[in-house]
Amino acid sequence: MAMLSFRNEQQPAYRLSQGAIVLTLPQKAGAAAANGEQPDKADFRLVRDSLTLIPAQRVRDGEVRLEVPGSMDAPGFYQVQRRGQVMTTLAFNADKRESELAAYSAAELRKLIGPNRPNIEVIEGGPNGEGLAALQANETRRPLWRYFLAVALAALLAEALLVRFGHGRAVPNQAALTT
Repeated sequence: MAMLSFRNEQQPAYRLSQGAIVLTLPQKAGAAAANGEQPDKADFRLVRDSLTLIPAQRVRDGEVRLEVPGSMDAPGFYQVQRRGQVMTTLAFNADKRESELAAYSAAELRKLIGPNRPNIEVIEGGPNGEGLAALQANETRRPLWRYFLAVALAALLAEALLVRFGHGRAVPNQAALTT
């Protein structure tokens, strides 16, 4: 696979923000363009599911340059079709800025959120996590599992006491009653 990709001029994936893509045409298509056969304006199409995009294109010296349409905003796999035949499949990823891992300070978050959102509260963690401990104390209120555990243990104790001391009156023997 590594040897095949070494010779392959097509990249494994492209970006949606990329300006243009250059693809090498198969020999037949390149020969037709070299013979003076002019391709249609809508010769190449980018197809994904039911979405069909017609990019700006230029065929020259056995290569086609496809401009990535501005309306193409969904990442995924797009087929490059020419006159209904699939030439290749291209993978498009979102822009790198979408995966930015920068963190914001509490003041920057408050500024981004704005004053018009009363249901959003920014809580600062603090150096020792005091803010997060206060949030946990406010949100969890009173842990009920301790009460359920105490009730379950009390029920088990009551059952054990009933089994042990619940036979206050002895049941007479059937053999003794018949005599």
